[in-house]
Amino acid sequence: MCEQNHIWTLKDVRMKGRGGCDRLREVNIEIRSGVTVMVGCSGAGKSTLLNVLVGFEQPDAGEVVLHHDLLKGYRHLVYWCPQSGGLWAGVTAGEHVRMVSGIKKKDVRVKDVVRDWLGRFDLEGKEDVHVGQMSGGERARLSLARGLASGCGVLVLDEPLVSVNHADAQRYWEEIHRWRKETGSSVVFSTHFPEVVMREADEIVCMDEGEVLWSGAARDAYDDPVSEQVGRFVGELNWFSQDEGMQWLGAEAGRKLMETGMGVRPERITVKREDTSGLVSRGSVRMGVMVETVIRDIASGLEKRIIHTGDLVEPGARVRLKIKGVIDNDVGIDVKKDAQGSHEAR
Repeated sequence: MCEQNHIWTLKDVRMKGRGGCDRLREVNIEIRSGVTVMVGCSGAGKSTLLNVLVGFEQPDAGEVVLHHDLLKGYRHLVYWCPQSGGLWAGVTAGEHVRMVSGIKKKDVRVKDVVRDWLGRFDLEGKEDVHVGQMSGGERARLSLARGLASGCGVLVLDEPLVSVNHADAQRYWEEIHRWRKETGSSVVFSTHFPEVVMREADEIVCMDEGEVLWSGAARDAYDDPVSEQVGRFVGELNWFSQDEGMQWLGAEAGRKLMETGMGVRPERITVKREDTSGLVSRGSVRMGVMVETVIRDIASGLEKRIIHTGDLVEPGARVRLKIKGVIDNDVGIDVKKDAQGSHEAR
């Protein structure tokens, strides 16, 4: 028995690899309806896990259960778009769309349906063009158009739109949003781009060397990461260990805020000038809307890189780190630790 919104359940899944290293190690997760994103460095096991979900590869051990009841009424339960696109050699772009859409060649609607799907991804006039005559970006867009036209319950994508420029990729994601709203379908995909994760994901699965480090709500990974590694998968992060917290934020704050370490996003931290502080700026550089400042602890000589918002800080200025939502870094803080080890400043 599974919860109503679980699409897949994986229990103790293992995939052997070369040289005695497992490609997947004891994976135990549940994939829910909505948008789930696999994140991790190259070689973490993201593509292997997607291959297992769609049945392209079979695990050496463990159980993979697709809960069909949640996908009733869709033309295809699952549709798979691998990194290569999985397009068919010798077949035109128009036929790629028609063949998965369920529309017969003689149907009077066929031309309009094909043109509509291709047009959504800027492939107008490409109906009769063969795959071998298309650019890499065009093939990536065709693969996605075909996936959406399939009428699937779950669309699984490995590194979608990676060969498409950023501005256009955002427009194509809007097409995916519209499709999801119209159909109620789910999406599972992998990516290396934190901004895509936070814009698209309901849930994320963090992977490293074939293991699932953490899975859960994307917002939780951003606001209250359980570790520095998990936190960095979804964006820039300032991580303070317990000892560092006492050094950089003040002894009382270190004791109260960081029993296991704490991640602070750039928008939550500022570098304030304070003449009596024991910290000094080594200089700042602007990185788009964020600023990188290197600060040095005068007493120990240790340095730390801080990514923050606000103004540049000139070298030699005495400074203090201020966390948004905390009145004072060493007074007026109450911290509640939950069962998972997360922290909430009140």
